[in-house]
Amino acid sequence: MFRFTIPNRGRLHASCMTLLNQFSLISIGQVRKRKLKCDMNLSGIECVMLRSVDIPYRLYNNDVQIGITGSDYVLESGFKVIELMDLALCKGKLALLAPSNSSINCLDDLSEKKNLTIASQYPNYAKKLLSKFDAINKLIPITGSAEIYPYLGLSDLIIDIISTGETFLVNGLKVVHEFVNVSGRLYTNNESKNHYLVKEIFKILSLKIDKYRSV
Repeated sequence: MFRFTIPNRGRLHASCMTLLNQFSLISIGQVRKRKLKCDMNLSGIECVMLRSVDIPYRLYNNDVQIGITGSDYVLESGFKVIELMDLALCKGKLALLAPSNSSINCLDDLSEKKNLTIASQYPNYAKKLLSKFDAINKLIPITGSAEIYPYLGLSDLIIDIISTGETFLVNGLKVVHEFVNVSGRLYTNNESKNHYLVKEIFKILSLKIDKYRSV
């Protein structure tokens, strides 16, 4: 069975369900609550729901053949999957943040610091981004709520996703540097890239995505 995957929960899950329903790839009224798979309105393919963080590896390993996940998780994973399309779902930016009263206001300020600790749920990507700065002494891998770590005295900085800016502002943080734009995107793998179902889904989304984004 050919498999399409989307996140199993959260904002990106909701956005994916709306997108696929609007493009008639699934019938949202027939999807049972809490069930992690559903039929698609294309012959020979089903939709399965996985944790966003697990999707890059499952695509890479060809356990699923096409799917949507956040580009931040693909960057963090390091797995070589093929980006077919930026769907512009749940857009944000991967950024370095510091407490609002910190003397660190840009990346160049890191050269004047020593023994800094960073907390992030993107430790692999953070290490790659900051490898040239000797100031970074410790990197703490976390699974969420990064904004509270500086307040608790557990980190000097965080690397996290920002979107509206409301969360980091109310938690007394400021943006030091924005690294890269991230969003929900459509991916496949080398083994599946030429499959007719991948081409069909890409065609459907390509024809209608501009209309969807304008809604």
